Amino acid sequence: MKSQEMFAGFDPEQQARHEQYLINRFGEKMKGRIAQSKIKVKDWKAADWQNVGLAFHQICADLVSAMKRNLPEDSPAVQTIIRRHHGWLKQFWKPTRESYVGHSQLIVDSELRKAYEAHDPLLPEFLALAIQTFAENELE
Repeated sequence: MKSQEMFAGFDPEQQARHEQYLINRFGEKMKGRIAQSKIKVKDWKAADWQNVGLAFHQICADLVSAMKRNLPEDSPAVQTIIRRHHGWLKQFWKPTRESYVGHSQLIVDSELRKAYEAHDPLLPEFLALAIQTFAENELE
């Protein structure tokens, strides 16, 4: 299965736009990082993509549940979910403190937002704050 088939509705044109957005925003160095990420997943089978999609949706569901329980983004329970999110991303690339905080900004202000809003309209901002806390406390 191709990376563009990772999630339902995730097509090659969206992937190309997302990649160009990253290159425009962060510079030519992103081309190499995108290529490395593609290499990491090039041999994935349909079951691999299905599992990664299910894990993503469970992380989002758990974060929405935490939001509905009014847990703050820096609570131990939320930070445990963010640790899972960070681990989930490591399947594609290695988020550092700086890049994970940058990713939190992308979640809020790029097309990536839609994937999280599908779970709850307030999830992008909540997740972004939780990621920033995690990055500051856990990453180098």
